Amino acid sequence: MAFGLIIIGDEILSGKRSDKHFAKVVELLAARGLSLSWAEVVGDDRARITAVSYTHLTLPTILLV
Repeated sequence: MAFGLIIIGDEILSGKRSDKHFAKVVELLAARGLSLSWAEVVGDDRARITAVSYTHLTLPTILLV
């Protein structure tokens, strides 16, 4: 089973904030013997978030947003 993560935020892309979710998701999955297959960072653009979500929903992956 594959797990994917979409991280959303203009602040992360600009470097104004560092992401803490990625490491926590990896930690939580590892505690259950699972691993993250991919991750993608997307800005605060609703159309882009929707497009990325729909693209990944077509894959045999559990999507975490």
